[in-house]
Amino acid sequence: MAAYAKSEMVASESVTLQLDAAKGAETISLTRETPVATRSFTLAPDLKLDLTSHQAAFVRLALASKPPIQPLQPVAKNGLSIDRIYERILANGSAEILTEPKVGDLIRVSLRVTLPKDGTRYLCIDDPLPAIFETVNSDFQSQRAAVGIPTSQSDWRVSHSELRSDRATFFLDEVRARGTYTVTYLVRCTLAGQAVAPPAKVESMYDPENFALSASRAFEVE
Repeated sequence: MAAYAKSEMVASESVTLQLDAAKGAETISLTRETPVATRSFTLAPDLKLDLTSHQAAFVRLALASKPPIQPLQPVAKNGLSIDRIYERILANGSAEILTEPKVGDLIRVSLRVTLPKDGTRYLCIDDPLPAIFETVNSDFQSQRAAVGIPTSQSDWRVSHSELRSDRATFFLDEVRARGTYTVTYLVRCTLAGQAVAPPAKVESMYDPENFALSASRAFEVE
């Protein structure tokens, strides 16, 4: 609209528009100096917009919406399942189930995977982090505050692991026996606010139809 107004001849007289919305009426005046006006509204059931004018004017309307984030329940297929457990690491090295995290908390994340058959090959375990958490990688000296807390970064069952800024990923080339296995890693709560941890996922790398999801979880840190 602004580019159009600059390239076209603008009438010398002002254009007056009357906008009626749920919050009340407003008069908008367009002049040669200010030929464009922008208004934003929050979509709601009671939203009402009525724009009238006795002069020529152009209007562009843009709508944007997204569904609310709903908690997701676990998804298990063909006996394959994954559960996620958060624990706060206390100063003495012990752990307790995490209920309400606080900024600065060191947290152990345990991903418990149940495999329904022997000889499972090429599994990928992917756990997206909520925006308020950051992974702790003890390979870096600056992050070795967690030394002594057991994790799966050096677990022989894990063929390869990646601790990124937004997720932790583990690859298992072969697990010979069926059963329940747990991989763990550490994160730190670094921000206050509300965030959602999307579901953790386990899948067969060469059979993506064979997968399972954990439940999602919402966090609120003051």
